[in-house]
This record gives sequence, structure tokens and C-alpha cells, in this order.
Amino acid sequence: MKRLAYSILIGAGCALLFFGFSKLLENKREKGLLDVFKTSPSAKTEYYSAELKVGIGSPEDNEKLVEQTKDQILSRLAGSYTGQSFEKLDKNVYRLKANKIFDTTIFKIAITASGKIEFSELLSLNEIYGPISSVDSVLRKRHMVLQQKKLQESKKNPDTSTDKLSVILDQVVPEESPGLARFISFSTGYQDNNGRLRYPADLGYVKTKDTSALNKILTDPENTTLFPENLGFVYGYLGADLYSDDSMLKLFAKKTLDRAFFPFPTGDQIKMAMPEFEPTTGRPMILFEFNSQGAQDWYLMTKRNINKPIAIITNNIVLTAPVVESAIEGGQSRITGDFSFEETQSLCTMILSGELALPATITSAAFKHHSSKKFGLTLIIAILFVVSSAASYGISFLIKPASKP
Repeated sequence: MKRLAYSILIGAGCALLFFGFSKLLENKREKGLLDVFKTSPSAKTEYYSAELKVGIGSPEDNEKLVEQTKDQILSRLAGSYTGQSFEKLDKNVYRLKANKIFDTTIFKIAITASGKIEFSELLSLNEIYGPISSVDSVLRKRHMVLQQKKLQESKKNPDTSTDKLSVILDQVVPEESPGLARFISFSTGYQDNNGRLRYPADLGYVKTKDTSALNKILTDPENTTLFPENLGFVYGYLGADLYSDDSMLKLFAKKTLDRAFFPFPTGDQIKMAMPEFEPTTGRPMILFEFNSQGAQDWYLMTKRNINKPIAIITNNIVLTAPVVESAIEGGQSRITGDFSFEETQSLCTMILSGELALPATITSAAFKHHSSKKFGLTLIIAILFVVSSAASYGISFLIKPASKP
């Protein structure tokens, strides 16, 4: 009986160890960049089947480009989902079906995201402090003029409501902070190891709910003339919940350069992209490699930006903006950030499939929820328990045969 009891305990111990190890692997999956769009996380044992109506370009677009875009989307989905089918409904409209979808957000992004990847030089706050101050002054003057008009109206019509003017005033710049500080929490400088004053890659932080109003200011013709011609603005995520009123985005100022004078690589020069894990932290990342021309352009770009940041942008979102420590030779580099492993897989397939020939939009979507039963893991644990118990029971006789009666 002791042999049997010990064997059962050994079997239970082996099964418990296996269960703990499986849970440890499962918990390695961390939330990442795309999780900010989710309303609820999906468990590993839950998945969806989908039926979507996808529009590619417009009916006037060339049919070859429509077909090319369809093939690009299929290449992005290949290997990640099952049962994909693309049924043509109209000249540029398709019915897309797929199964085993664990993350609906990543699935939809794989279909609609342009896939454009950019490598851009950035302007720090101290480099564009003059234009930023000029725009800030314009906003303050505009605010002062509107305040004066509001005061004059109230004097002329003391009993007449000026709500309409108040609304206009508040839409332009609210009274409490008439300048850019109303929308941007500007970054502050810091001293590096050599005591030099430096600024972060981003200009500052913006609340998600304020991006629409800020975009109107940054694209206002009266203001754009004050900025350098090669300046553009782009946002980067912080991994916060975008549905929260207080969620924040990073604001970056990127340069638009002439490649003939300032070489930089492009997405179509990437010949390899694969998901990996950072050796020190274990966090998911993307390892990529340029072709020979891209490697040369990447070397020249990093060489002229030593101690400066370079932004890696996809779908007009800054994934990361590391500071260049030295010129990078060989054409290999990596993209790190707040990613999950599923996101790195999706981004890799998107990068390799290239920028979509035509824009794709989802006009309707129906997702059916499924729960896969956990019999797989339970069965493995049960088998492991029986096998390890039986094995230990048999081995006990080899080590110490049963005593004869």
C-alpha cells in the first residue's frame, strides 16, 4: 500500500508541476499597443469566427490593383487564422470569412491598416521652440480679440444672450488657458551623462479627447506658415486606455526629407521581419533586416543622427523613437515597444506584405463567439498523472523488490 500511495503522490506532483508550467507560459502573454483599442480581453480558450464585408478602393479603381490588394490582405491572414475565404460580391466589394480569431482588433487591423512603415528624423522641442511660441502668440491674440468682441456684445445687448459667441470662443481656445498649453503638456529638458541639456524625442503629451481640436490648430493655414515647410506632426501611444477621458498620447514633430540629399530606408527595402523576445527583459520585439540598398540608407541615416532620435512609424503611429548611439551597419535592427507577441506577429506579416495598393475598409462585420473546451489540458494532466504513477510504481519494484511472504 505504501508503494501505491507514494506512486499516486509522485503522479500528482508531476501533474501539478505540468499545470503550473503551462500557466506560467500562458501568463507570459502581456498586453500591448493594440490592447488600448479593446473593450474586453479575450481568453486563450475563446475565439471568434467572422463574416465581414470589405470594400477595396472604389468602383473606378483598376481591377488589377483591387486584386493585388485582396492578395495582400490574404497574405497577412495566412497562417494566423483558419477557413479564410474571399468571395467577390461586386467590382471592389468582397465577403471575407475566417475562423479561430483570438483577437478581433488585430484581425481588423490586419485587413484595413495601410502597412506603410516609415523611418523618420524628429525635431525636438528646443529645435522648434520659435515656431511653437509664434503659434502660441497667435492663439493668445485670437483669444484676446474674441474676448473683446464678447465684452462689446454684452455692453450693446445687456439682456441678450451671447451663448453663440461663447461657444465659438470655447471651441477655439477656452478662457482658462488660451495658448497651446491648453492641449499639450510640453516635455522638459534633462541633463545627459556629460552634463549637456537634452530634450526627449516627443514634444509632450496630449489627451486623446483633445487631439481633434489640436489638429485643427496645427493644420490651420495661418499657423502652418509659421512652421518649417518640412515639419509634420504624428502621435504615439502610451499603452493607456484610449476610451478614458484622461488617456494620453505622445506628440512628435517629424521631418520630411529629400532622399536624394538625406538618404533613409523605406518599408519596401525590408527583406526580413520576425517576432523575437528581448534577451534581458523577455518582452516581445520585432527583428528586421534591410536589403543591401536599405542597409546602406539605414547606415547613412543613423550616422547623421548619432545622439538623436529616429522614429519608426507604421500606419501613421510612432511605434518607438530610440536615440541613435552609433551608426548601424549590416542592415539589421529591431523594433521594441509595448507589444504583445500576437501584435509582433501581425506587424511582421503587415511589413512583409507591403503597403496596401488601395485602401481597404470594413463596411459591415459579424463576429460569432466560441468557447473551446479545456479538455485538452485536462486530458494531458490526467494521462501524465496515470503514466507517472504507473511508472513510479513499477520502478519501485526494480529498486526494491517486494518481500517474499
